[in-house]
Amino acid sequence: RAFVLGRPPGHHNGCDERLEARERQAWRFAAHGGCIFNETAVAIRHLRTRHASCRVAVLDLDAHFGDGTAWHFYEDAGVLCISLHVDQSDLHLFPYLKGKPLERGVGPGAGCTMNLPLREGMGEAEAVRLLHEFALPAIAKQKPDLLFLGLGFDGLLGDPSGAGLRYTEAFFEHAVSACCAACPRIVCTLQGGYLPEAMAEAC
Repeated sequence: RAFVLGRPPGHHNGCDERLEARERQAWRFAAHGGCIFNETAVAIRHLRTRHASCRVAVLDLDAHFGDGTAWHFYEDAGVLCISLHVDQSDLHLFPYLKGKPLERGVGPGAGCTMNLPLREGMGEAEAVRLLHEFALPAIAKQKPDLLFLGLGFDGLLGDPSGAGLRYTEAFFEHAVSACCAACPRIVCTLQGGYLPEAMAEAC
C-alpha cells in the first residue's frame, strides 16, 4: 500500500497522442483544473508497459469528474475507471468526456468506464450506496492486480471549492477500508481538497 502525497492534482489531465491526433494543441483544453501531470495515468502506463497482462482499477472519489484519467483508458479493456462525482455534466466544464453514466468506454474498453454522478447536496449516504451497489462490485468483477484510489477531499463539508457534497471524514475512512478489502494492492493519490486540517483528519 502507498499514498502519493503530491500537488497539483492530476486527474483532469487527459493529454496523450490520441487527443493530440484528434485536435491540434488539445493540451490547451485537456490540461485543465490545474492538473499538469496525471500521476495515475503515467504510473499505470509504466506498469503495463512492463507487465502487459496486469489488470488495474481506478476509483476516483474527487468531487469533480476525473475526466483526464477516464480519457487515457477509455479504449483499454485492462483498466477499469470509476468516478464518483458531483454532476456537472451540463456546465461545459469538461472538454471531452462529461462524466455521464452513458459514457462507458469504446472499442476494447467498452464497459470499462463507470461514472456515478451525484446531485449537489446529496451527502455521503448516497455516495456510500453507490460505492457498495456499483463501484465495489465492478472492482470485484475486474479482479485487479492493483487499485488506484483517487482521494479528492474537495467533497468535505465546508471545502472552499463549493462542490456541495457535504462529506465527512468518516466517508473517506469507510471508502479506504472497503477498497483495501477489495484489493490488497492499493495506491492512494491526493487529488482535490483545500482544507488542510480537515484533509489531515480524513487521511
